[in-house]
Amino acid sequence: MAQVNSWKSTGREAPAFSVFNSMVACYSVAGLLMFYLVCCHINPDGIAYLTIAKNYANGNWHAAINAYWSPLLSWILSPFSFIPVELLFFYYALNFFLGLAGLFVFRQLMRQLEFGKPVQVLLIPVFTGFMLLFAFRFMTPDLMVVVLLLMFLRFWLKTDALDRPLITSLWLLVLYFAKPYNFIFGAGLLAYDLLARFRQKKGSKAFQNFLLIFVYFLLLASPWLIAIHWKYGEWMLSGAGGFNHGAALVNLGFLGLDIPGMESIKDSYAFMFRFGVQPHEYSVFAWEDPVLMADYNDYNILGSVDNFLLQLRVIWVNFRYLLSFKDVLLSISFAGLLLAGLKAILYGKKQFRNGGWAAIRLNDIPYRLFFFGSLYLLGYMLLFLENRYLWINLIVGLIAAGLLIEDYFGQAQARASGKSTLKWWFMIGLVLGAVSFYTFLFRTFSVMLEKMEPAGYKEYALGREIKSLVKQENRIAAHWPYVREYSLFSSWFTTYFAGGKHFNCLPDDEDAANNLINKHRINIVFVPEGKPLPGNLVVSKWVKLDDAIPEMDVYLRPQ
Repeated sequence: MAQVNSWKSTGREAPAFSVFNSMVACYSVAGLLMFYLVCCHINPDGIAYLTIAKNYANGNWHAAINAYWSPLLSWILSPFSFIPVELLFFYYALNFFLGLAGLFVFRQLMRQLEFGKPVQVLLIPVFTGFMLLFAFRFMTPDLMVVVLLLMFLRFWLKTDALDRPLITSLWLLVLYFAKPYNFIFGAGLLAYDLLARFRQKKGSKAFQNFLLIFVYFLLLASPWLIAIHWKYGEWMLSGAGGFNHGAALVNLGFLGLDIPGMESIKDSYAFMFRFGVQPHEYSVFAWEDPVLMADYNDYNILGSVDNFLLQLRVIWVNFRYLLSFKDVLLSISFAGLLLAGLKAILYGKKQFRNGGWAAIRLNDIPYRLFFFGSLYLLGYMLLFLENRYLWINLIVGLIAAGLLIEDYFGQAQARASGKSTLKWWFMIGLVLGAVSFYTFLFRTFSVMLEKMEPAGYKEYALGREIKSLVKQENRIAAHWPYVREYSLFSSWFTTYFAGGKHFNCLPDDEDAANNLINKHRINIVFVPEGKPLPGNLVVSKWVKLDDAIPEMDVYLRPQ
């Protein structure tokens, strides 16, 4: 791959460079427009990250330290809490720049892989579309994780991670703080490196460095691990894995993928909906600390035969979901992994013909790329799948597609004695693929904006209005009656923007609801639009804010 010729270049020439500059400009314009349209959109996870960031800024350490939510995003946003502007806006600004940084990292990765100009021209626009989608779809650290993993992929593909234990441990630390699962993932990649070294008869020194990396990591991470122990009373890298593993069956049920016979499994998310206090004095709602608040059971895969079989059933259900195309992005990410597998098989077949098993070099890029994507998917197959968890595999698939197209260009050049010729069906396939991708992207953005934009701005405006009408100590909210639908979520979002606290759902029974309203001094109650209020429910005598939020009635206790 080192040879440079008429069609394969470093990508520094005008055509690829101009396409890259054009995509940077397109991303910037489209990103600023998206920022304007969705900057008030938030989700439950976002409330947790932003509230934790504010707690760090205000020195509320016990409330800020969290075993479930990864700390890096909150640490980055924390200094902006002192600026009298909604912190959510800074999150979207951060994501805008992360997407921009992702474009530059991807270009460097293409140069590292020595992709030719035609391939770069094909891949850069698709990658730009992905960055736009990732930057504004969710209020989570998932785009930051994608960009960091992309940077780490460049580092790991150089095959010298075991020769640089301190640098590698720093990478593990950053990835761990971005998302704890990345530590397990990174350890698996290093184990792959160790296996490759043993095959090369260089395992002794590599094994020493392998252990040294984790010693360095534990030393560097020890202040955070001690802080987690101080708050929760136990040693752990994270509480997210145990909670999510135990909650996998419930999440699969949300997706319509119930496993028969598991109906009695404890609902790990019940605490999010039932009436209850916040985990900390400075919290908005219970979801900010699931490890502390949730009553959940994780199950030991190896604890019994039944548990092991249950895990296999979860994996099988997830696999079928991957193939179903019910979540298009998720299925495309799996298709991308299959492309990486195809490239590894074709490459390995050629090596095997030339020298048998001894010619198979695990350090070669096709194998490493396929292992990278496969390992990242494997961890989530044990739990449940959301497309944002596997965004990095969309990029892995894009790189694999580039490698396969490179192969085709090389073969075409060989057949044409140096002239780049493309079969008509190949060009038609590329054009149809590009049209299909951008049609899908446009439809995805259209649906996303239709759902996000109107509600987000109204929730933000109502929150600001409540903030001006109600004193801070009185901004205590709840939802009536008990529901698990958007009206409850919307009430959380509005309460966050108002700077208040939310007690989740009041019970349906009027007397029980009245007692809780009086006991906890609840002054704001959200009710689904058109829901009739019983006459003996105290809320019926409060002031109603008409047309405040779509499909929602809001009642304020008279001040």
